[in-house]
Amino acid sequence: MASLSEWDKELLSNEWARLQSTLTPPVRRSLSALVADKAPELVENFYSELGKDPDARDFLSQDLVADRLAGALRRWLTGLFPADAAPDFQQMAEVQLHVGAVHSRIGLPLKLVTRALRLMIDGLIAAAAGRYSDADQSAMLRAAVATLSIAIDIMNTAYVEKSRQNDRSAEAFRLFSLGKNMSQEREAQRAAMAEWLQEAMYVIATGDQLDRLSDMRSSEFGLWLSHRGDVIFEGTHEIERARRVMERIDAEILPAIRRGGDLRLLLQRLNDEAARIRALVAECFSAAARIEGGHDALTGVLSRRFMDTILTREVETARKRRHKFSVALVDIDHFKAVNDRYGHAVGDLALRHCVQVIAESARVGDFVFRYGGEEFLVTLAEMDLIEARSFGEQLLAALRNRPLHLEDGTSIIMTASIGVAEFSGEPDFLRLTEAADRALYEAKHLGRSQVRAAE
Repeated sequence: MASLSEWDKELLSNEWARLQSTLTPPVRRSLSALVADKAPELVENFYSELGKDPDARDFLSQDLVADRLAGALRRWLTGLFPADAAPDFQQMAEVQLHVGAVHSRIGLPLKLVTRALRLMIDGLIAAAAGRYSDADQSAMLRAAVATLSIAIDIMNTAYVEKSRQNDRSAEAFRLFSLGKNMSQEREAQRAAMAEWLQEAMYVIATGDQLDRLSDMRSSEFGLWLSHRGDVIFEGTHEIERARRVMERIDAEILPAIRRGGDLRLLLQRLNDEAARIRALVAECFSAAARIEGGHDALTGVLSRRFMDTILTREVETARKRRHKFSVALVDIDHFKAVNDRYGHAVGDLALRHCVQVIAESARVGDFVFRYGGEEFLVTLAEMDLIEARSFGEQLLAALRNRPLHLEDGTSIIMTASIGVAEFSGEPDFLRLTEAADRALYEAKHLGRSQVRAAE
C-alpha cells in the first residue's frame, strides 16, 4: 500500500491538527449537517459533469455510477466531516491513500480528481449561502476547503507513488519478457502465423464455405500480437505497424475474398501483407537484448510481481476496444495432502506437473501467474464467462487425463478447483480477481474438482 513520507506525514498531520483546533463544536456540527444534507446533490452534480468529459466517459456507466461509485463518493465525503469529534489523522490518511492507489490502478486522470475538489467546494459555498451567520459561514467554508484540500493532497501523493511503482513494474516486465525464452516465443508465433495462413489458403483453395475464413485477429497469432506481443514490445513502431497490417487484412482483404473478388490479386495481397507482418515482428525480436528476472523459480510461470501490470493493460484493452475478457483462478486440490504423504520433492514435482497442464491449456495470448502457494491465475483474453467456464472444464479434463507418474510406479491424479469471472466494465481489476476468488471459494466449498462462475 502507498504511504506518506515522514516529511509529508508531519507536515499534513500538523495542518490537520491546526484545522481541527479552529472548529468549535457548533460549527463542526453545522458543517457535518450541511455536508450530509447536500452530499447526494453534490455527488449527482459531480458525475453529471464528469460524464461530459471524454476522458471520464470510459470509466463511467449508468449502472456503475448508480450501484457503487455514487455511494462510495457520498461515504467518502461525509466521512471527512463527522459531527461529534475531529477525525483521527492516521485513519483519515489511510482512507485517502487507499483511494489514491485505486485511482492510479484504474488510470483515472488526475485532472478529474482536482475537478471533483473544485465542484465540491463550489457546491458547498452555494449551499451555505444565507443559511448561517457570516462568522459561522466563513469558519465552515474555510474548514471545508482545508479538509478537502488535505484529503486530495494525500490522495494524489498515493496516486503518484503507485503510478511510479506501476511504471517500474511495467518496464521490468518488458525487460524480463524480452529475455525469457525469446527463441521459443519467436518460434511459437511463427508457427501460429503459419497455421492461420495455411488454414486460410485451404479454405480459399476449396472454393466453398468461404464464410469459414476466420479473421487473423481471432487466430492464435492475432491473440498473441494483440496481447502478449503488445506487452513485450510496447511502444515500438514495428509492433504498431504489424497491428495495423493485421487490421487491414481483416477489414479489406478477407471480406473481398469472401465476396468472391479477384483471387489472384487478393491472394498476392494476402501473402504480401502476411510477409510484412512476419518481417515486422522479426524486427521486434531482433532488437530484444535486455533481460530482468521475474518468473517463479519453482514453476517457471510469471511471478505475481507482474500481475498488476498485465491485468491493468488487459482491462484497459477490453474497456477501450469493447473486447471480452475473463480470468480463471486455479487452486490445486489437496496439495498439502500430497506433500504430507509423498514429501516435498514429490509435492514440487506435482506442482510443476499441474502448471505444465495449465500452461498447455492456455493460449499464446494468455498469461499464467503464480498467484500464491498452489494457486494460479490465468488471463483469458477475448473470452466471455461461458467460454471461460469451458476453458476451466477443459483444464479439469486435461488434469484428469494426465496422471503424474512417479519413479516407483505410483500414479497420482491431480485435480483443481477453479473460479472464473468476466470483466464487467469495472476499471479496477481487483474487482475482477475478487469475483474469481469468490467463485473459487464456492468451488472448494461444494467439494472441489469443479468450475464455478462468478455471478
